[in-house]
Amino acid sequence: MEPRTVVLLSLARSTGVLNANFDKKKLKTRKDRIERIVNGEVTGKATKETVDAMKAAAMVVILYCTIY
Repeated sequence: MEPRTVVLLSLARSTGVLNANFDKKKLKTRKDRIERIVNGEVTGKATKETVDAMKAAAMVVILYCTIY
């Protein structure tokens, strides 16, 4: 599988784009395949980790701005 496909799938999954654009039933039938692609490829793991880090950083900024 091409790295760009893995990155796009990882981004779409991590950000909720898949859930917003595809029927829940269809996603459920493809869940195992999506997980294998995202977690089995180095680029997929790196993309997921990057998105998770960005979400954490955004949360810190939001909390900081809320408190101060």
